[in-house]
Amino acid sequence: MEAVGRGEIPVGLVNHYYNYRFLAEDPGLPTRNHIFGGDDVGSIVIPSTVCVLASSDKRQEATRFVEYLLSTDAQTYFRDETLEYPLAGVAPAAGLPPLEHDRRRIDIGKLGAELEGTLQLIRDSGLEGA
Repeated sequence: MEAVGRGEIPVGLVNHYYNYRFLAEDPGLPTRNHIFGGDDVGSIVIPSTVCVLASSDKRQEATRFVEYLLSTDAQTYFRDETLEYPLAGVAPAAGLPPLEHDRRRIDIGKLGAELEGTLQLIRDSGLEGA
């Protein structure tokens, strides 16, 4: 965000909420989030996940914590304080583009398998070390 703001690089790959945080501190920053269209992988949504381990000896407490994370209070916090997209019954913050539920599904496990190709794209773009 800082390097784009200074004009040192033309583009950066970040989670959407980082740009909103930078703009809150400096509304004159020349950075904007780009919404990729259609099936472009650039618009991937990776929800945070939580689970209770089968091996847990505190399953009841862990289950209560999971229930809390999915509660309206917690989802509202994530929306209002961290600018995350809430995923359990709370509308997104004003100004966030709506999530489109018809986007293509991506096997997250395969993304890591393509790490070398991703690194090569970054090198080829000139963004490495920026």
